[in-house]
Parts: sequence; structure tokens; C-alpha cells
Amino acid sequence: MEIEEPYTVSFRDPEWLLSHPEGLTLENVLDYFAESPFWDSQSNNEVLKMQTKFNFLPDHKPLDITKMTGIEFYVVQADPPFFFIVQKRKRISEYEARPLASYYIIRGIVYQAPDLYTIIGSRIYTSLYHLHNVFNNIREHVNFHPATGYTWKSDKDDSHAILGNSRNLTEFHQAADVAYYSVTRKLYEERERAIKNVEEDNERERERIHEALLLKQQAEKATERPQEKDQTTKKKDKRKRTKKTDESKTEIKKKKKKHEKKTHKLSDSNTSAKNILLQKSGDDSVMDF
Repeated sequence: MEIEEPYTVSFRDPEWLLSHPEGLTLENVLDYFAESPFWDSQSNNEVLKMQTKFNFLPDHKPLDITKMTGIEFYVVQADPPFFFIVQKRKRISEYEARPLASYYIIRGIVYQAPDLYTIIGSRIYTSLYHLHNVFNNIREHVNFHPATGYTWKSDKDDSHAILGNSRNLTEFHQAADVAYYSVTRKLYEERERAIKNVEEDNERERERIHEALLLKQQAEKATERPQEKDQTTKKKDKRKRTKKTDESKTEIKKKKKKHEKKTHKLSDSNTSAKNILLQKSGDDSVMDF
């Protein structure tokens, strides 16, 4: 079934939507789209649908739609259950398909998306329509004579019409100026408010960053204090150990000196005893002589 003006047609089936409380999904959106006047009953989707509907053989697998050639419908974008884009395309081969039309489904309402040619043609037609109206309005205020050509009308009716048009034009300009002033004033106020909000946000962010830095510095100081205490205690312990070692060294030196003195005295006493004995032996020998 072909539609004469598909871009002005929309479709919605409330009964179908009520019978499916889960809403539109990727699995059933094409079944819902098949109820619309945009569906092609000769498409490959319809062939596969009929094949799976009337085929009761358990070992028979349905055909893959990419293996077929012809018209097919395919969901190219989906945001279930509110938004879907269905594309109608002509399958040429397994790896090539040419798009023919696009349809979008918004909250269960199906529309056909206009193509670029239709959009440009509509814009050109609208522009030509307004230009046609302008030339018709100008033609009412122009006279043509073969001798003089085109001239503006200057009779009283025309002057009154022109005066009325000028009054309407001035009123329009005044209204436009008022509207422009109000809009610009509102925009200026919104701009000032936005700047103020941004400055306040920046100030709050600066304060937050400053507080975070202070907390970080305090935490670093708190961690540095026990380290410093540990270092000072270590230094004190080291000093005590060095002091003890020095004291022990001095004691050892003192003991060594005392021992050396004792050994020196003993040696002196031994030498003196020897000398005495030698002297005595000498005296005895003299006496014997």
C-alpha cells in the first residue's frame, strides 16, 4: 500500500501497545511497524515471518535475511522503549544494501523521515511562495505604460494606502524596538547573573582548594613530627652509644697504662735485684781472693 503524502502521515496503534505491557523492544518493534501503512507486504521480513509462522518442522531453520535479495526493514538505532529508527533498504548482496527510506518511532508514533531532496524542495517552495506574494503586493502599487514604463501610483487612494502602510510599519518598528530592548535587557541580566554565579563558584572552588591544601600541609606536618622525634631519639641514642664507647675506650686506656706501670715497676725491681746479686757475688769473690 503506497501513501500519496507519506511525510504528513503518522501511525499509532493503542490496542497493540496495551496488549504488550513490556512496551516496544528490539524483538517486537518490527512486528509493531508491520501494522503501519509504511510496511511492504512483499519484503523479505514478511517472507521470513510467513515461513516461520506456517513451518512446523523442528529441524528446519529459517533463512537468514542477509542471504536474500530484495526489500527489507532493519532497525538501525534503538533506545527502548521510546525511540527507534527503522530503515527500508534494498538488499543487493550479502554484504551490500542500498537505503531507500527511514522511519522513526517516538513513544509508539511512527513517522517517515524526509530525505534531503524533499527538505531542500520544501524550503525552495516556501521561499518562492513568499517571493510571489511580495511581487503581487508590489504590482498593486505600480502602473505600466508603454511610453513611460513602470511608475509608482500617486492617486489619493494609493497615497492613503501607502500612509496606512507606513503607519503600520512605524508601529511595527516601535514594537520591534520594544521587544528587542526587553529581550536584550533580559539577556544582559541573564549574562550578569551567569557571570556572578561563575565567580561565586570559582570563589568557592578556590576556598575548597585552599582548605584542602591546608589540611594536606597539616597532615604532612603531623607525619613529619613523629619522624623528627624518631630522628632526635636516634641521635640521642647514637650520642649515648658513642659516649659509652668513648668512656669504655678511656677506661681501657687507663687500665692499659696501669698495667704498663706495674710491669715497668716489676722490671725495675728485677733489674735492681739482679744488680744487688751481682754486687754480692762480686764482693764474695773478692773476699775469697
